Amino acid sequence: MKQILLPTDFSDHSKKAIQYAIDLYGTSEVRYTLLNTYFISSSHAQMATTKLREEMEEGAEKELKALKSELISKYPEASIKLRDEYGTFVDVISSFGKRDFDLIVMGTKGATGIKEIFLGSNTWDAIEGVQLPLIAVPEDCEVRPLKKIIIAIDRKEFSGKAKFEGLIELAKRNSAEVTVLHVGLSDEFSTPQKNQVSEWFQGCELKFAWLKDQNVEKGIHDYAEANKSDMVVLINRKRSFWENLFHSSVTRKVAFHSHIPLYALHD
Repeated sequence: MKQILLPTDFSDHSKKAIQYAIDLYGTSEVRYTLLNTYFISSSHAQMATTKLREEMEEGAEKELKALKSELISKYPEASIKLRDEYGTFVDVISSFGKRDFDLIVMGTKGATGIKEIFLGSNTWDAIEGVQLPLIAVPEDCEVRPLKKIIIAIDRKEFSGKAKFEGLIELAKRNSAEVTVLHVGLSDEFSTPQKNQVSEWFQGCELKFAWLKDQNVEKGIHDYAEANKSDMVVLINRKRSFWENLFHSSVTRKVAFHSHIPLYALHD
């Protein structure tokens, strides 16, 4: 049974992501876990901490039960578990691994400029902190049937097929067209990489595309918009300290600015 984690702060955009997940994966052989985290900052007086924590826990449980009832009324066959955890979102989400969940689906709000640099994002924290596939659903996205998927890649080979299995299954189940996109100044795909992807996505309608653009983020957006894509897939590769220092992450930028659901993988 597939295990999908659905973090929520009970906002409208987090609820939108939850409904997106259930519409996308259905109610057969899937168990959804609604997660709410709560945390008391050190600025509160020690005397009030215990009582405040109890009140926050009770509030989280009440809100989770209400949300589950709301979802069950719409998806009566859905299997939904509730989970509330004390701690910062980053700490809680970082404790989960492949034994706990197969996938995270969560809502995201865009940010720009100084807010993007200094405030960060729960979505980005989850992408960076957990080695699990994650679908980020923008608050202003138009939810459509999954018919066109773009996988944006660089020219490096991938470490293995296992991390792509969930995406491959999703593409096949929806009979989605898969476009492997490279944005850059060279139109040449790495032959081993192209062979990898072609073999892994056998049975899918697959094509390769190149867009000449120095601005990778802009190129991905332009191609996705022009081709009416329903999902953009990005591979978040590990970088060295110096690479992180001198190169901004395309995954981070798209997570903040995309109006299309983003499927983030690690390699």
